[in-house]
Amino acid sequence: MLLLVRACRAQAASLQQLHVLNWALRSTRGAEQLGLFLAGELAAEQPAVRYEPALDRAVALAGGLELLTFDRKLWRLNDAGRALVAHLDEDPSLLSDEKQRLAIIGTPLTQAAVSGLLRREPTAA
Repeated sequence: MLLLVRACRAQAASLQQLHVLNWALRSTRGAEQLGLFLAGELAAEQPAVRYEPALDRAVALAGGLELLTFDRKLWRLNDAGRALVAHLDEDPSLLSDEKQRLAIIGTPLTQAAVSGLLRREPTAA
């Protein structure tokens, strides 16, 4: 969850952004599809984003544990969340698949890109 927020522009994520990243991280293929879409190399019709109901509960839990703060429709890492992410970064074996898939996606995920994907519109690469 915290890695997903960090992967968004300005380390702030809407619930839509989190759902798109969560979908993309479920498989290497999903991460590749999102990376290609963000680079303007894949039509928006091809990725089929799936919403995961448990993600909403995970976000609420991270907020309750004071790892994330909700501010103006965005979830943001706070100091405790950033410290935990830094700890995760120190050990390459922790969440290694997720880190690798986020690297495949590459660019920070913006709300504009997510909106385009969900509306099935091409990106401006």
